[in-house]
Formats: sequence, C-alpha cells, structure tokens
Amino acid sequence: SRNTRIERMMSRGENLRVKQTSIELQREFVTMNDDRMCAVCNRAFSDPTFVRYPNGVVTHVHCAKNRHVCPVTGKLFSTKQS
Repeated sequence: SRNTRIERMMSRGENLRVKQTSIELQREFVTMNDDRMCAVCNRAFSDPTFVRYPNGVVTHVHCAKNRHVCPVTGKLFSTKQS
C-alpha cells in the first residue's frame, strides 16, 4: 500500500542518516600518548585497543562494561543498530 511504501522510504532515510553519523564519528581522531589515562581506572594504555564514547571519554576495553552507557557520566547513547 501507499502508506507501507512511505514508511519504508522514511525508514531508509533514517538508516542513511544513522550510517552517516556513524561514519562521521569514526573519522574523528583520538590522540593517544604516554600521558593519556583510562577515564575509569586511571591507568595508562599498554594495549593498542581502547573504547571511545561519543562524548570523548576513552577507556580500556575491559573497563567499558556497557558500550552504550558512558562509565564516567552515566549518559546513555543510542542502542539503535544501523
């Protein structure tokens, strides 16, 4: 029906918007140096992998208990899948 097609096109548009936002966030640079400490445990990063939240908080992978909730501020980030 016409309504179904409209809903499908709106959903596609939203999906593209979310993907674009995700790409833009992934392009942001994070500077890691010897002085950078984990925002949760305050220890240095010895492993090259880390988690960066959309608000800029950087933690060790094992300190990031929930990747949708900032461990410092408690801010909830969208759990929508793109």
